[in-house]
Amino acid sequence: MGVFDRLFGRKREPETTTTPPSWKVVPGQAAPPQPTSVSVAQWERDGELLWPREPCCPYCNSPLKKPYPATRRKCTGCGQTMIIRTRRDDSHVLILTREQEDANRNTVLLVRSTWSGETDDGSAISGSGFDLEDSYGKRLYDGGPAVVFRVAGVSRRMKQVQSRDFAPGCEIALIREPRNPVDPNAVGIWDATRKTQVGYVPADECENVQELIQEHGALEALVLFEFRNRRRERAGLKILAWPASVNVEVGF
Repeated sequence: MGVFDRLFGRKREPETTTTPPSWKVVPGQAAPPQPTSVSVAQWERDGELLWPREPCCPYCNSPLKKPYPATRRKCTGCGQTMIIRTRRDDSHVLILTREQEDANRNTVLLVRSTWSGETDDGSAISGSGFDLEDSYGKRLYDGGPAVVFRVAGVSRRMKQVQSRDFAPGCEIALIREPRNPVDPNAVGIWDATRKTQVGYVPADECENVQELIQEHGALEALVLFEFRNRRRERAGLKILAWPASVNVEVGF
């Protein structure tokens, strides 16, 4: 199920139960405890990394002794290097293979967020949408492996930006404009149907976005955050864009 299906509840499958896979038992050692079943929702969240509960090597299942090192250690059983991470929301220690760590580095989670404040002249302003976190619950202010930027030129398209097609979570299209007379590196921001333009990628981010498009082809993108003025009109947007190598998931 893609990120847009998860955001808007399309094709949501009913929660069922499944049985975790069997674990390799090291000769001469007791078998690690195994749960009888776990819900799909919990299985997707915890994955195989949290089973069994007793710490063991993710390569050979050799038992490990506490305390854990800060980041990595070699298994005394198989000699492989294990990556040690701590999940922020529940302080659970994750013991990963290098492949699992690489996959987590390229994963971004969307977490619901709201915000309120004032402009320089004292006018009230508010916002809603999503914050970004990595796989371990750490806040990503710069987008991590993805790209985050404010939309330029929204003030000249106030009627268009009020469309529900630009609400937080909605898919948008990034369209290059090589024949733009002002800036041939310009990248326009349109709704998913490519019928309504709401603005441009800001000039200081155009080169970065262009390089990603040239390297990976078309980027996926969505409205990450919206800003509303004191009249409750949508007055600004923040966009998240990412190549196919980045995995964007819903973390709420």
